[in-house]
Amino acid sequence: MAKQQIFKLENGSTLIYQKQSAFNGYSFAIGFRSGAQLDGKYKGLSHLLEHLLFRTTNPKSTNALLDNVLKYTINQNAYTSEDCICVTFSSVYKNVEQALAYVRDRLTNTSFTKSQIEKEIEVVKHEINLYKDANDYITPSALDCLLNNLIDDGAKNLNILGNSKTLNQITPNLLRTYVRRYFNLDNLIISVTTNKSLENVVSLCDSYIYSALKPAACKEYIVSFPKLPTVKNYNTLIANPDQYSKNISICLLLRERAGFAEDINLEYAYDVVEEYMMNSLGSLLWEVLRTKNQLVYSFNLSNLDYTNAKFKAFSAVTSPSKMRKTISEICKLIKNISLYGVPAKKFQDVKNALTDIKSATLQKFKNSNAETNFSNYLYGNEFLDYKKVNDYISKMTLEDFNNHIMSIYSMANVSVAVDGNFDTRKCYNLLEIEKMLGNYSHIYLKNNFNKPLIETSPIKDPNLDVFDKLKEEYIKQINNECDKKDTSIKIDNTLVK
Repeated sequence: MAKQQIFKLENGSTLIYQKQSAFNGYSFAIGFRSGAQLDGKYKGLSHLLEHLLFRTTNPKSTNALLDNVLKYTINQNAYTSEDCICVTFSSVYKNVEQALAYVRDRLTNTSFTKSQIEKEIEVVKHEINLYKDANDYITPSALDCLLNNLIDDGAKNLNILGNSKTLNQITPNLLRTYVRRYFNLDNLIISVTTNKSLENVVSLCDSYIYSALKPAACKEYIVSFPKLPTVKNYNTLIANPDQYSKNISICLLLRERAGFAEDINLEYAYDVVEEYMMNSLGSLLWEVLRTKNQLVYSFNLSNLDYTNAKFKAFSAVTSPSKMRKTISEICKLIKNISLYGVPAKKFQDVKNALTDIKSATLQKFKNSNAETNFSNYLYGNEFLDYKKVNDYISKMTLEDFNNHIMSIYSMANVSVAVDGNFDTRKCYNLLEIEKMLGNYSHIYLKNNFNKPLIETSPIKDPNLDVFDKLKEEYIKQINNECDKKDTSIKIDNTLVK
């Protein structure tokens, strides 16, 4: 697989070009560095704008436009992040010009009406509700809770979706101003994956995209690269009680302090083998948990790449009575890996499964196309050479792999979040996590552990609410009496137990 080539063109735009001989067509990602970071007090503005790129002032024209999208593109999509607004699509050779003409049309015909905006705001509000429902039902809130505490305040996620109050403040003129300022050549990044030549790609972009845009009017309208999140350098145990929840969600993150290899392909080869190993071992673990504890569970081993760390995540949702057992089982899995590594038989099974790059690594990451390259460039990630990854995997030995994985799991900063239905007064139970995770490291690595920081968000007992109300009424009554009497008389407002 050819490496990505990145060009800064004279017109100010950026072009990411990747030639794939096996790709019979074009994969495009066309985006602008802008996004929610520019919304200011109008939260959701860039997200609404992304929606409006698929609409015209005339409903019939909108339908015709969407018909052309279906006719000339494959996997057409658009998305908004904190740092960009991006349109992605794939196309066969004969349709690429019509597909690019569609994008040019949306960049040049950005006229917005009040009624059009009002209709689309309702669509966005519906999306917000669906997003909330999906998060409540699927995503363990402990993960968000933990990440928000691990990531420095300045790098936390922005509100991309907006809300009813902020969306209703958005006007046609505001949207036009946004487009005029930030949809310029200097903020433009185009990523293309194809088996056609670079000259062919530049010619297409010049005809349909570059010609539709102008350079930035001034330097302040050139958006700089986003700042990567920074991760706090200590363990964290977060208790976030919620008396209205029926379950408890748990998330444990194992943090690698730094990459063990300068070669990202070698590091990624270890990550791939580890993921296969953990899914193989983990499936057995969760079967046991589901049978014994009747869990609603989710399991994932994911690398969340930030500036100085990687995270491997384990998450579960369970009932309050099963909380400690669940954590204990997860910790046992981590502990066994840190002490003993992985079994030789399991490792050989994984090696056999990974011998064919097309059926393993590349198949899993087949979406490494224009959109992935766009994201890697925008957020500063490194590009992978999957052929190299496969070569490293084929030469990997059990001893080397176990030395690597045992050192990571025994030296890892372990961060834990528990969210759900339990009382803060019983938080001492959570300290058992420290015992489970803190006493298994190799002796010579023991000093590498950080002392956990305990953070709790207190929950109010309903009885205490009544008690506080009575106290307020009592103090108010005493103060009223005080106003009627000689001010030299001192009133003791201390609540009598």
